[in-house]
Amino acid sequence: RIEPDYFGIAEFVRRAAAEAGYPLVPVAHAPEISETVVSADKRRLGRVITNLLQNAANYGGGATGIELRQYDDVIEIEGAPSLDYSPTVWASLAYQGVMATTCAYLLYYSVLARAGSGNLMMVTLLLPPIALILGALVLDEALQAGDVVGFVVIALGLVIVDGRLWQSLNRSRRAAD
Repeated sequence: RIEPDYFGIAEFVRRAAAEAGYPLVPVAHAPEISETVVSADKRRLGRVITNLLQNAANYGGGATGIELRQYDDVIEIEGAPSLDYSPTVWASLAYQGVMATTCAYLLYYSVLARAGSGNLMMVTLLLPPIALILGALVLDEALQAGDVVGFVVIALGLVIVDGRLWQSLNRSRRAAD
């Protein structure tokens, strides 16, 4: 459940970094941002900042700083990455960039050749519901009523496009006659 609150972003980021165990990571920002008040869910934003700092520590050389920038109505939070990654991180990046992408394309074209483009495209309609469900299970995000309605619409669309249900109903009617 989102619980918006109003707070000063610069001080919040500084406190969130300290609470995450990174009190010495500098937070840089333009003077006008020090007085900028935002409306956001503190719990979620704090978790995002904690995850960014932990990922920088686990998979890089650690965060060298956090920079806050403001463009119109958008505040950007950016940490300067270090490219001093371990061999394991470089291997992971290479795997994701080469092997996972290659396997995904090979699988995509293999299914395309076997099942056809219509069936292949139906699978892509399952990605949004899966992403929302994983967000709810893994990140404790709340599912809204519109999400459930979207699931139903996607499911009905898949049933209609697939056609097997209609064929089965027609066979049942013919058998009954």
